[in-house]
Amino acid sequence: MLAEHLYEQGVTTPISLRMIIFLISLLMVAVTVSIHGFGSEIWTRIVLVKFFDPHRVWKPFHRASILILTTNFLLVLHLVEVMLWAMVFLWLPDVTEVQTFEEAFYFSLITFTTVGYGDITLGTNWRVLGGVEAINGVVLIGWTTAFLFGVVQRTWKEDNAGIHSKQSHKEMKEHH
Repeated sequence: MLAEHLYEQGVTTPISLRMIIFLISLLMVAVTVSIHGFGSEIWTRIVLVKFFDPHRVWKPFHRASILILTTNFLLVLHLVEVMLWAMVFLWLPDVTEVQTFEEAFYFSLITFTTVGYGDITLGTNWRVLGGVEAINGVVLIGWTTAFLFGVVQRTWKEDNAGIHSKQSHKEMKEHH
């Protein structure tokens, strides 16, 4: 077990173990925030290039398709982030509450989303790590919500600009 290994290495105090948990937490938050940041940046560039054209005529399902694709892309980012947390829980030998990837993924998904059914709980040494995952999940899900809000605003702005420019063009033709 990791705790026994740490004891053998001279890491014998609860403070030392807490520092290791703190460092794992910081590393996981940095990794998941990086994934979300890079993913958001890549998706923004894809959406701007592929979907937004100032000369485009409004199409009824254009906005819906952008929102569906964006939501699915962000969901995949979250699932990757949850999977990484699950792998950490599997990697830690002292976390005996999850034995398979499916159990670790389930626990991580329930923790990340803060649903927290309580059917799987971590032991005393590692439960703080689960709490950090929950905080990380809240932050990243909030980021996703803000990102989707921005996409909705942009699509409405684009569609309204297209409608107004069509109306302006039509009005100009009628006046001449």
